[in-house]
Amino acid sequence: MHPALLLLAKDVLGGTPPRLLLCAVLFPLVMFSAKLTHSYFLGMSGAIWLTADLFVIASAACLAKAITTDRPGWLIGALTFGILGVLAYSTAVYILLVLLIYCLAKLWRPTLPGPSATVALVGIIATIVIVLGLGLANRNQPPSHPQLQFDILGLGEFVLIYLGNALTTGPLRIAVGLVILTAGVLAIRSLEHDGRLKETLLFALLFLFAPFNALMTGIGRLGYGVKIAATSRYQSVTAITVIATITLILAALPRDSVSRRARILRNTTFVVLICCAVIIALDRSYVENYAARNERKVIAEIALRQGIEGDRHLKAATPSRRQFERVLPVLRAARHAPFHWRSRCEKLLGQSIPEATTASPATGRIETLSIYRKADDSGRAIALSGFAERDGTAAECIVIVDGSGTVIGAGASVSERPDLDRSKGRPLGRVGWQAVARLPS
Repeated sequence: MHPALLLLAKDVLGGTPPRLLLCAVLFPLVMFSAKLTHSYFLGMSGAIWLTADLFVIASAACLAKAITTDRPGWLIGALTFGILGVLAYSTAVYILLVLLIYCLAKLWRPTLPGPSATVALVGIIATIVIVLGLGLANRNQPPSHPQLQFDILGLGEFVLIYLGNALTTGPLRIAVGLVILTAGVLAIRSLEHDGRLKETLLFALLFLFAPFNALMTGIGRLGYGVKIAATSRYQSVTAITVIATITLILAALPRDSVSRRARILRNTTFVVLICCAVIIALDRSYVENYAARNERKVIAEIALRQGIEGDRHLKAATPSRRQFERVLPVLRAARHAPFHWRSRCEKLLGQSIPEATTASPATGRIETLSIYRKADDSGRAIALSGFAERDGTAAECIVIVDGSGTVIGAGASVSERPDLDRSKGRPLGRVGWQAVARLPS
């Protein structure tokens, strides 16, 4: 996605190589932050969001081209990509609404920039109305979904957290979200004042993408609490707005050496953006949080495949437990992920393993043992954790055996252990393991 945005930014910043180079550094840092990478780990869900985002970018590019070239064919392209985006995910509704508003405004005021093909405009309006109508008529809202919320202060906080969460955590999210929103608005105003808004229209449209979706999401989900705005899957939307903001800021800066004040502003902005690049690249404050989530998901999948999942495993898989429990039998029957494969350790279930005898003994121990009730209340299971390594290498396979040496459970080496790294004087990698097994009767 970021190469496509960089190519589009080249049309705006092509005459200023240092600014384009700065974009080439910042764009991938934003797109591959720890939070957005966690969205990729969501598998199909992450792919759906990113696919919708790509269609939004393509649709916005076509709309901007239609307005600058007065060719109706670009409007048809914007409509096509917009519909494809909506079919991928509902976040793309934004671009269809933008296109609808533009076509209505163009019919009302034909002097506005863009093609004046009345038939095309009317056809696009009718198509969008039908698509949106079908979407509303067939929307699927869970019965437990909270009521729509229109609390202005709550929604404002929700939008700022939604935006700021792309770059930071905790209370700073609100401040960072406000900075992103303010910087983008001021850049657009400056470009409009200089008569350059038309050439940067694409990025102005993309800048509003996340604030719109944040507002719509807030209306629908504020009942869950404002913290829901920090959900990682929203980062694929926010990243587009952050990238658009960077492009708009750089485009709005003075290009020629004019007044001393303008030079100071330009140089200060460059320094701030470079510092942002360094902070994004080095900040690890939220990496541990997402690493822990992914570790829990590995063990949750193993428990699900063995049919011994507990509440902790369902929570690690999804926050929508009730919905997940309803589809779980279907996923198992269809061998859908994560039931489409088994790990090497799980393939040993039921087999008898002889006691290992090697010249180089392994180092490790069981550190925790807990008994939990299965989510369907059909029995109990055990969860173990500890560490294991040999000659500085993590265990290839983690299994639980009973007194006769038969494998009754499986796990994985999932976490690093800084305490062991320090004691050994070298990094050992992921030597911390977790495992689950059905409790023997």
